[in-house]
Amino acid sequence: MKDRYLFKKILIFFITVSVLLESVQIGSVVKSVETDNDVTFYSDDKGNFLYTGKNGSLSCVYIMSGNGRTTLVYEDAPKADYVYRTNNTTYIITNTADNTLVGRVRGGTVRSAFLDGISVKKNCFVADDMGMIYAVDKNQPKYVRIFDSDGYEMNKYNAFGNIIMLFHDKSSNDVFAVSSNGVFNITAGFTKISSVVPDGEFIINERLCTDSAGNVFEFDPLAGFNKILDLDYDMLCPTNEYVYGVVGKTVYRLDNNGDKISYINLGVKPDRLLSSKNNLAYIFNNRITIIKTSDMKEIRKTDESSIPPVSEPAVSEPVVSRPAEESMHEISKSKVVADKDYGISSDYLEISNGFIFMEHKMTLAELKKSINYNDNELIVRNHNGKVVTSGNVGSNWQLTFSGKTEKTFYTVLPGDITGEGNINSRDIKSLSDYLIDDTELSPSFLYAADTDGNGVINLMDLYKIYKSC
Repeated sequence: MKDRYLFKKILIFFITVSVLLESVQIGSVVKSVETDNDVTFYSDDKGNFLYTGKNGSLSCVYIMSGNGRTTLVYEDAPKADYVYRTNNTTYIITNTADNTLVGRVRGGTVRSAFLDGISVKKNCFVADDMGMIYAVDKNQPKYVRIFDSDGYEMNKYNAFGNIIMLFHDKSSNDVFAVSSNGVFNITAGFTKISSVVPDGEFIINERLCTDSAGNVFEFDPLAGFNKILDLDYDMLCPTNEYVYGVVGKTVYRLDNNGDKISYINLGVKPDRLLSSKNNLAYIFNNRITIIKTSDMKEIRKTDESSIPPVSEPAVSEPVVSRPAEESMHEISKSKVVADKDYGISSDYLEISNGFIFMEHKMTLAELKKSINYNDNELIVRNHNGKVVTSGNVGSNWQLTFSGKTEKTFYTVLPGDITGEGNINSRDIKSLSDYLIDDTELSPSFLYAADTDGNGVINLMDLYKIYKSC
């Protein structure tokens, strides 16, 4: 009894310190954000990510830092077709019928310029450190047009081939154009430096570049692109030091030889993966999430079995057993290979071993839309066992599919330990009681309590749930 009282005091102290830490932060620190259905998602070269959203009838542009902190930088009626950022200036590009409106946001002040007779092509807008604007008209894709900061056209170059992309190289402070005819240094008078061109759309992050064909290049401002690897992944993304490859729901960090160093499972198949310096973020179903590369698990070279399979990751039934008294705040979960899926599948959610894992809050309609269950009939019961047809889905809801066979799956929503479909103080109390051995949790709630997916339920999970409230 004395030990339990001491643990409660430690728990209260932990949460109190958490509140104090939160109170000194400026703004809101989040791991992921929801956007509207027509999101524009870009990265700058300073470790940040830019995305668009809506506030009523107004279009907004936000910057998300590598730690998930979001800042509103632009709010106006015109919708942004493209977003670009250099130094401390954010450019909002809006194509109109006759010209392109460029809004320049710096220090909270917005200045506008009109680029006459041009409709900017995707990936073909760049501004340098002096404020000069480089753009390609999608109706004239062979020409690069150069404007001053007020929108007055200064020059025009012919690349003798359709231009794929413009980019600004920080090491040389030069602007480059990549066309089907080669790589050109625009700053040096549109000098051709190489005939080696990445295949299709590509991502370049300082010295590393990946294209849509699985090629990895090193970029030299004097010699252009040098192919160093040919890889087979669903998508590739470079950072300053590494290349990251995606297979299904797993992101791998690769070394200079293309070998896997570490990995992290996202739980969903990302629609797009972007890098900014050494930060990573992905978009899935209009939700943008920062990937904490520090959370990636190392792959031991001497143990090939440590590399996770490319197929759907297996999740086990947790073992609901109490630990020894000296480690009462931790609960371990075993790892068991998942059984057959009874014909129930999803391109967006992880479904295995009788559980359906949700990454974030979903309505029942959204959940049904995310699952392929063919000709099966579906009956849904909430955490209290009541048949429901709508509402926010919480942990431990029962989805019973009936067809040639009948199988019930249980839902898991990270942080929801009460089954209500949201995260609040009741979830904090439920996990607190569990950690001090006052209550038991069902397998679904155990999975929901393990917020970081490390197989151990402890005070860090409680802290994460607290931050989510």
